[in-house]
Amino acid sequence: MKKWIIFIIMDLFLLTGCVQNSASDPVTHYLELYRNHSDEVTKSLQTLIRDENLLAEQQDLYELIMKKQYVDLEYKIVNEIYNGDQAIVTVLITVYDYQHSKDEARQEMNENLSEYTLFNGSIDQVKYKDLQLQKMMEEKKRVKYTIDFNVNLQNEEWELVSPDYTVLLKIHGIYDYNED
Repeated sequence: MKKWIIFIIMDLFLLTGCVQNSASDPVTHYLELYRNHSDEVTKSLQTLIRDENLLAEQQDLYELIMKKQYVDLEYKIVNEIYNGDQAIVTVLITVYDYQHSKDEARQEMNENLSEYTLFNGSIDQVKYKDLQLQKMMEEKKRVKYTIDFNVNLQNEEWELVSPDYTVLLKIHGIYDYNED
């Protein structure tokens, strides 16, 4: 009996040790960095937020909203196509529809323009950004996107090609699908 147990344990060890890396591995790793709030993703988010024209309070709220997006990000790898040392990994992601929030905020502002207009006739950007952030915080609607990630084989390891801007917008839930 002990021999069988040792044999089974050795088989499990050998099987797990021989798992080949696939093109989907770096894609999964990349998306998990978002879901787990890696330092790299957090620093990148903070840089993105600093570049926005937001007050400190608004920056903190925006970071909180995006972190909620990351934690609740759902994804499923639906296809892998290999062509030699290159592959395309297709992923279906589900994120909060923050574009919907921004559209709602724009509509509400337009319907109540006098409340958002300064004495000089320009839009009160602070008040408008507060409205957008409020709508984003309350967002329950989710949207699905299909994303193709490019992956290349380098030194026997699959490496993700840096995603383009559109992919990042989709991951953040702020892709403007109204323009499609």
